[in-house]
This record gives sequence, C-alpha cells and structure tokens, in this order.
Amino acid sequence: MGLSETLDGLIDGAYAAALDESLWVPWADRLVGALGGAMGSLVVLDTTTGAVQQLVHLRGSPKVAEQYAAYRLVELDPQMPYALSRPRSGYYLDTDHLDLSDPKAAEFTRWLTQNCGLSHYMTTVARLGGGRIHAGVSIMRSIADGPTPVEERRKLAAILSQITRAMDLGFIHSEKLLESYWSGVNAGAAEPVLMLDAEGRVARVTPALRALLASGDGLDIRSGGLRADQVDDDAQLQVVLSRASARISPRAGAARVGRRGGKPPFVVTAFPLRRPTPVLGPPEPTAIVMVVDPGAAPGPTNPIWREAFGFTPREDELAVLLMAGHSLESAAAVQATTLHTARIHLRRLFAKTGTSRQSDLVRLLGRLSA
Repeated sequence: MGLSETLDGLIDGAYAAALDESLWVPWADRLVGALGGAMGSLVVLDTTTGAVQQLVHLRGSPKVAEQYAAYRLVELDPQMPYALSRPRSGYYLDTDHLDLSDPKAAEFTRWLTQNCGLSHYMTTVARLGGGRIHAGVSIMRSIADGPTPVEERRKLAAILSQITRAMDLGFIHSEKLLESYWSGVNAGAAEPVLMLDAEGRVARVTPALRALLASGDGLDIRSGGLRADQVDDDAQLQVVLSRASARISPRAGAARVGRRGGKPPFVVTAFPLRRPTPVLGPPEPTAIVMVVDPGAAPGPTNPIWREAFGFTPREDELAVLLMAGHSLESAAAVQATTLHTARIHLRRLFAKTGTSRQSDLVRLLGRLSA
C-alpha cells in the first residue's frame, strides 16, 4: 500500500470512529504504527479538572502499561500538563517542551528509557467541545530509531486537520447521545431526579428537582454537589452518593434527609449507571439520584392494569411507583409501609402478571400503558 493510500485510510478510519466509539483504539494503534512508533498511547484529558479521562496504551509490552499504572507514572509524565496547556489543536515533539532539569520529567524520561527502550515522541492534541477536553495520540520511538524524522512529521501534518475534525465530530456524537439519554430520563421522571458525574458533581437536574431545591428545605446544591442541610444527614448522604458514583464496585444506596416543621424526611436513593465510558466525549454521568417526598401523593393509577390483572388499590399504587423508576425501598417509603409489606405486594404482582422479575413486570405494564 502506498503512502497516499495509508494516509487516506487513517483519515477514513478516524471518521468511522467518530460514529463508532469502539473503533478509536484500533485506529490510534494504526496511527502509531504508520508514523514509525514502537509504542503509543491514546489520552483524553478533562481540562476543567485536569484529570485523565482516558488512557489507553498501544503496542509495546502489557507489563509497561501495568507498571505505568502501578507506579502512578501519570503524575510524572510531562506530557499531561503540557497537553492540557496547549491553546489550540496541533502536534508537538518532546524536543518542543521537555525540560530535563525538572526532577519529575527527568525521572519519567529515565523510566521510559530503561523500561521501554523509548526516547522520543510526537503527540497530537485535539481541543474538543470548545476546549472542555483535550484528546490526542502520543507516538513514541525506539531509542535505536533516534529522533522523529522530518518525514514522519510531514505525514502527520498532512492529515492532522482531518483527524482533528473527526475527533471533534466524535465528541459531538457522544454528547448528543448523552443528551438523548437525559431527555429520556427527564421525560419520564415523575420524581425529582439528577445525574452525578465521575467526580460526584451534579451533571443534570430535572425541573421537578429544581423546584424541590427552590423550597430551601432539607437539600440544596453547594460547590457542585447535592448537600443536606443537617450535618449528620449530609454525612450519610455523601457516603451514599460516593458509593454510587465510585469507579470501582459502585453500589446503590439510600439516605434520609430531615426537613423543617416536622415534615417527613426525604428519601434519597442513588443508583450506579452501568454505561460504557466514552473514548471521546464529555465526562459521563456515573449515577442517577432520585429524591422522594414520602408525603407526596403517588401519580394516577392505570385502570387497564386493574381490569387485566385484578390488582388491588395498594398493588396498583406500587405498580405506578415502580413504573416511575422507584426502587422497592423508595416505593415503600412513599407508601408509608414497611419493606416487608412492599415485598408481599410485589410477589402478588408477580403472581397476577405471570412474571418473576421486577424488570419483566415493568416491561409488561409498559406495553399496557397509554
């Protein structure tokens, strides 16, 4: 395959990846190989927090990636702060910025040489979403191959504008998918609902939750996070929210938040969102949080369900709450009943509808809804 076909193939591959996230990593691996790299990495940085949103090692030994993670070498890697500081899309070489008088840079370079046999790199940077994230591919060379040749730089320069455009389209595509997902949550949210990002900050809020917060009773958003007014309640709430949005082994949970004037406390439930993290795109939400007011009346019931299955009023009410997205625990709180009683009602719903799982029950009732 000639040079022109290779470069055209990389451009086509980048545009294909913009519509299919699973193609970004194999595409980046091809780019590293086409530009003479012995090893490489695909990196996505959140410019708001400075955090590494994605880091995928390409080529090379798997042990290198393991050591990089185990020794927390990302904290020494001089490319991270330099890539974050770039004011525009483009590319750079190690010789453009590497300062070996900096102890961290010197230590990282020594590790790169001794453990990987690498000495020079060329890195692309694409500013995406108006600069909200910086994404790029770093192409590292073998010591034996010497500095990056002018020819390799010319290859990258020839396709840089196209692959940057493709990455930006990929970001927009991922962002649109997220907005569509949230629109679906928002449209069906009878209860106040919000989404948390990976840092535990509030990422999206439904109008119902915004109205609840406006009352200034029990909950508010401070420093980007959902907080309870009372210190003890807030401590419990933060544990639940942190656990639901944790990167490793996230778990659902619930907390009660007291209110003024003897009103029943809010029940705040948090559920992890098990969705794949995008390669390019805004930081993904990690948890759905629902605030339930036990004193509020449930929504209207569905007469079709009663006629089809013979639900009692309490069973019908539970079905409505489950369809609105409640867990069995929060539904019990709304109905002012015990979890044990709610489980009895749920078993009766299963028996009357011929289902055996809550998800199957909700799916069946959804088919019978207007």
